[in-house]
Amino acid sequence: MFETYDSIVRNLILQVRKDDQEAFEEMLEIYEPLIGSFVSRFFNNGVAEQDAEDFRQELTVAFYNSILSYDLSQTDVSFGLYAKICMNNFFITQLRVLKKRKSAETISLEDQTWILDGVDSEEDPSGEVIRREEMRELNKKIEAALSAFENKVWKYYVSGCSSREIAENLGRTEKSIDNAIFRIRQKLKGLFI
Repeated sequence: MFETYDSIVRNLILQVRKDDQEAFEEMLEIYEPLIGSFVSRFFNNGVAEQDAEDFRQELTVAFYNSILSYDLSQTDVSFGLYAKICMNNFFITQLRVLKKRKSAETISLEDQTWILDGVDSEEDPSGEVIRREEMRELNKKIEAALSAFENKVWKYYVSGCSSREIAENLGRTEKSIDNAIFRIRQKLKGLFI
């Protein structure tokens, strides 16, 4: 029996909702032109390449969330249109965030001055000790939540490496690195929400 495009997408959505990674990768493949068009639009808005790669990962999360939230019982809106609307809303939000970030002072995680109980750590050495201890605890939690491979990917990722660079360093495909980064983001979101 010949399956229609809509029934194929519907079956893939059901599989993704059962945590089927291969079904999600198929959905990503099917909707890559749509995702790619948003990434191109983002990149064409004066965004650095690294930010565009981060945007692709976050857009992938928005796409995943659209799979989870799409109402399969209705027939008025196709999944493709629904996903496009969700990703467009995400795109607009990210452009607003980017504009705010560009207007604000950019500070890397290592250079941040943490203020604890109203005392700046530069004024009080104990604040720096507390900050370092909090960072150690945070790193332990992250390491425990991720697999050995994801930990390697994470270390390269936070050091500023692109997916392509991580793939070269670990001898993997860029697609497997992108998937690992997606899983890492999902796990960390679950860890901190």
